[in-house]
Formats: sequence, structure tokens, C-alpha cells
Amino acid sequence: MNHNIKTIEKKLNKLEKDLLETKELLNQTKQTALHQGTFHVFSYFNHSLKLSKNTGNPNLYIFGSFLIRNIGEQNLNRPYICLKMNHTKNISFSGKISPEDLLDRAFSPLPMQTWYYIDEKAELLAHKKGEYWLQPLQFQQLPAGQSLSFANFMIRLDQTKLDSTFKVEGAVFGDELEEGLPALNKIQVNIS
Repeated sequence: MNHNIKTIEKKLNKLEKDLLETKELLNQTKQTALHQGTFHVFSYFNHSLKLSKNTGNPNLYIFGSFLIRNIGEQNLNRPYICLKMNHTKNISFSGKISPEDLLDRAFSPLPMQTWYYIDEKAELLAHKKGEYWLQPLQFQQLPAGQSLSFANFMIRLDQTKLDSTFKVEGAVFGDELEEGLPALNKIQVNIS
């Protein structure tokens, strides 16, 4: 019991340290953008984990959103994102993603924007490699001072079938970010 408390305390300390580092990086990023008065976009994950109290349920759930903020003075044209998972088996990923042929461009309930795969290859990559290349339905541009989010996605992991760390990394792309810009943080679950 005492060992478990120490382990949890270590993990909490690590999370607090990571949070402080992320906040510091974000503050530095904001200050740089303000001084330069130019194009500046950043992205990050906001997420939570849910474990079942039922010991017979091996599933772990990750509920999250991927947020993109433009704090610069220029617009980001044709924004799109990549969410990359390091495992694809025994994982279920769901979110507000529609196949392009089923899209109703006249209707998308905000603030939960509808996203779609950037092309047919992207949909195959999602299932084979765990790479989700998505673009927003209603936003061809992320204006300066505005935000965009791929909100309320869910990942279900079967803990009994994963024997290592599970990670989700993200990046934002656009006409001005052809090489992509990695998110400030990632989702990481250590399973042991």
C-alpha cells in the first residue's frame, strides 16, 4: 500500500513538472509572437483518463480535444491536423469525423466542428498506421486571434492487450505550415 502511494506521488510530481514546462513553453511562445508581430500558431491536447472501478473491465478511456490557437497577426490558410497513435491494434478511436461523400457542408453544429479525412489515402492511413489526417469542414482559414478544435474524441484501450506505452502525438499544418508544427504536449499512457 505504501509503495503504491509513493508511486502515485512520483507520477503526480512528474505530471506537475510536465505541466509547468508546458506552461513555460506556452508563455515563451506567446511572448515571441507578440514581439515579432507575425504569424504564430500553436496546438495542444486537453484530455482526461477514465478507468473502470470494475476490475473485470480491462478498458481504459481517453477523452480529449486537440486545440489550435492562432495568436499571431496573420491567418492560417487551409488548416489541417495529424493525430498519430503508436498502436493500432486493440484500440478504438472515435470523434466527429465524416467521410467526405457523406458531408453536409451546409450543416455542422458548432462548437463541435465536423472534420473529414483530407483524402482517401488518409482514411487508409488511419486504419493501418494510426495516423489521422483531418481537415475542418467549415474552416478554410484560421483567422488571427481565433481558435479551432477537434473536440471530444474518445480512445478506448484494452489494457490487457497493450504491453508498452501508448502515445498520441499531434501536429498542425496549413499553407503557411507545410512542414507542420508539433503540438506543445502529447497524450501518453504507461501500461505496466
